[in-house]
Amino acid sequence: TMRLHVPIGSRRLLVWSASGFTLLRDEDPDAVRNLVRRTNAEAQPEQKRVDPRQTLAHIETVRQQGYFFSRGLVTPGAGA
Repeated sequence: TMRLHVPIGSRRLLVWSASGFTLLRDEDPDAVRNLVRRTNAEAQPEQKRVDPRQTLAHIETVRQQGYFFSRGLVTPGAGA
């Protein structure tokens, strides 16, 4: 059995994590696109860019289901 311990101070992208999608569920799509744009602008060169369409689709899943389950989205082999 795998146990994942997230160290204090760990950071996850608001626009690319299950908890972030949940927090953004009531935000206007334009506000979300702006957050994605800023996240991508501040990303390190080796960091994968976030697709605003995928982020909005995940947020829509939260709106419809009331939750979002991710498997390997942020950390390979882990879910949230």
